[in-house]
Amino acid sequence: MGNEIVGTWRLTDYFTVDPSGVARKFWGPDVVGYLMYSVDGYMCLTLMKPGRGNFAAQDPLMGTKEEKAHAAETYISYGGRYTVDGDKVTHHVEFSLFPNWVGMDQVRYFAVDGDELRLRSTPTKVGGDDVVVQVLWTRAG
Repeated sequence: MGNEIVGTWRLTDYFTVDPSGVARKFWGPDVVGYLMYSVDGYMCLTLMKPGRGNFAAQDPLMGTKEEKAHAAETYISYGGRYTVDGDKVTHHVEFSLFPNWVGMDQVRYFAVDGDELRLRSTPTKVGGDDVVVQVLWTRAG
């Protein structure tokens, strides 16, 4: 089961490429995150834009609508089972901050070079634009 991708990966770069080839880091240069692939076929991904403001309340359920909206706009998280077929890994989404992805598959093409993992999405919408998302990871630990 895709043994070369099993493990924990730390985000090193996250950007989109539009159909004309223009790359854009819509969350800026310092996005942080982890991606984990377990040997028994589960995965979990978390990405966060740095510099997110704290809620005024010390209770995650008591943020204002604006605080909650900003938190959701600057964070991606999902997970579930995964399968590998050649250079394609399919994330079978079981939970997600973005509810539309639950029950859907997220397909990524991958390449591993030593301790580096490159993931590339199929064409998708981000910020209203049709793009390909490219994410670079380094093996953690």
